[in-house]
Amino acid sequence: MFKQKLRSSTLLFKKHKNHFSFVRRTYRMINTTTTSVANTDLFKGEKHSELYAQYRPDYPQELFDSILKEESDGKSNDRKLCILDVGCGSGQATLNEVLGRDAKLVVGIDPSEGQIKQAKQKQSSSQCANIYRFLVGNDENLIETIEKENTVNPLLPGENIESFENRFDLIIVAQSLHWFNFPVFFDQIEKLLSKNGLFAAWTYTLNTFEGEHGEQATRVLNQFYQEVMWNGGYWPERRKHVDDMYRTIENEMPFQQHHKRTIIDYRKQMPLAAYISYVSTWSAIELYGKKNGNEAKQQLVNNFKLDLMKAFQIESDSTTIQILWNIHTIMTRKP
Repeated sequence: MFKQKLRSSTLLFKKHKNHFSFVRRTYRMINTTTTSVANTDLFKGEKHSELYAQYRPDYPQELFDSILKEESDGKSNDRKLCILDVGCGSGQATLNEVLGRDAKLVVGIDPSEGQIKQAKQKQSSSQCANIYRFLVGNDENLIETIEKENTVNPLLPGENIESFENRFDLIIVAQSLHWFNFPVFFDQIEKLLSKNGLFAAWTYTLNTFEGEHGEQATRVLNQFYQEVMWNGGYWPERRKHVDDMYRTIENEMPFQQHHKRTIIDYRKQMPLAAYISYVSTWSAIELYGKKNGNEAKQQLVNNFKLDLMKAFQIESDSTTIQILWNIHTIMTRKP
């Protein structure tokens, strides 16, 4: 249904595109040749890591409540969980207070040293900072990364745990599963999850805008996303997994007999300037800058901002706008 809305919005934009003043001069600069699949190197720059930590959206409490409710189904309520967040970025999900409240250990793993640095800085201000451990690693070497750290700095001091296979009650992946090597990753998930442990992965699709003139602004966004970023070759092929709400990946997940999908509408208000900063964290924008230079990237983003301001009929990027993301979550349970 959401994809249908996006398609209809795109068609509607094409019908009425003369009503919008997109700055074609910058958009014509785009090289329309197909790029190779982007990888997580696009998230490793120090500046990009800082923007990611500051402007990537957090997640609603409702999401974590639903995941923890599913994890605890049929289990004792007085347990303290071991939780693993893979592709944790700067800790948007890892450091959520709802997760920390029910955990004795939360491990976040990401291939970017810059992202892990940002996560550790945020960890220091957490009320339960001692339960967190952030490690540099990737989706293909989880077991090795965890057990190497545990040998040097025990993850659960006093419990004398030599191996973390079959130890994690909950493993989560927030908006990064589409980058992974699926067979290798899922094989490790099967080994790391405890009996009846839960795996939960979620993705949020391209947002829409609500409120006054939100429909017009959504058309502008769809134009930019599809015709500039996709047709320009700046979104990697794996981005299609996000657009199809992880339905293709879903078929490759383990424990198919214990499977559940949910959708949560996440509404947020923020200044337009903050939204533009969020857009600047897109991997497609980062790749655009690498191919065309930082000045061209800044011009592209600024032109997009100006077009949104025209669509919203506002004069300042400090004006608050209303945003809707659809968060699609897939949960599977190890028998």
